[in-house]
Amino acid sequence: MKLNFKIVGLHFLAAVLVIAAFRQYSVLYDLELLKVLDGQKMFENMAGSRGGTLGERLTSSLYLKFILTYVGLGLTFLTSLFITLRKKEHWANSVLVLLLVFSLILLNFYYAESVRAVLFFPARAFMSFSISNVYLLNASILLSVGIGIYLLSFKWTSKTV
Repeated sequence: MKLNFKIVGLHFLAAVLVIAAFRQYSVLYDLELLKVLDGQKMFENMAGSRGGTLGERLTSSLYLKFILTYVGLGLTFLTSLFITLRKKEHWANSVLVLLLVFSLILLNFYYAESVRAVLFFPARAFMSFSISNVYLLNASILLSVGIGIYLLSFKWTSKTV
């Protein structure tokens, strides 16, 4: 069994970006709550189209972020496994990527301020837009870059290291 560290590194980076995109898409589930948390509305106006108390809406929003994080983890693992097997590499490369990204999730990697600043960097160009468009555009950029890294990993990696 030989590990291809180019594949592991590229797939790790792609997985981090794709999961970050999924987490940002989850914020768009409740736009009114997003506007409240951004300070654009008063808390008295919470009885909107979704209904429920502020606590219920926060809980459902956090639950969706939790679910989409692990959906993204599963999709990135399957994508990595597919690419690794297509390149006739050992499946342990994909399992290593899975374990690394899963450990980052358990260590609350996505909640660190420095990580959030880096992952939200593309959105700085769109700060004049509404907050929902900023999240949508930033998540789309992260997802596009992550998928692009997966697709280009066919070309950028050799058989073994």
